[in-house]
Amino acid sequence: LAGGGEVVHDESRAEVGTYTLRLTDEGRQDPLFQGMPDPFMAQLGHKDHAARLPAGMTNLASSESAPFQALRVDGLPIVATQFHPELTRAANTERYLRYWEAYGTGDRDNDPVLARMAESPESTALLSRWVAMTL
Repeated sequence: LAGGGEVVHDESRAEVGTYTLRLTDEGRQDPLFQGMPDPFMAQLGHKDHAARLPAGMTNLASSESAPFQALRVDGLPIVATQFHPELTRAANTERYLRYWEAYGTGDRDNDPVLARMAESPESTALLSRWVAMTL
């Protein structure tokens, strides 16, 4: 927001669980994301999304509902993600179950979010890759 971007709260476009993300052309060339499979799986949990990027940022990845899933501040070693690279399938499942009252269907055996939870090793590896690149 401070740089001129726009964030929208839109529960109809909420993404909770494991989703498929796609790299942009810039993402495929970005040092952090270069070599990632395209598409790749990532853990998500949000009801907000960026609708407009501020100047000086490059979009690296998107999902079906959120066009800006990963951003780089041009010329700096700063990357922001809408998705959660710190979460594994198990951690995101645990997080979802903590918020069961707000998100859950009431039927854990047939819950679509729990059924969609999957491993996301490539996105989970991004944090250690970023640390290695910035040292």
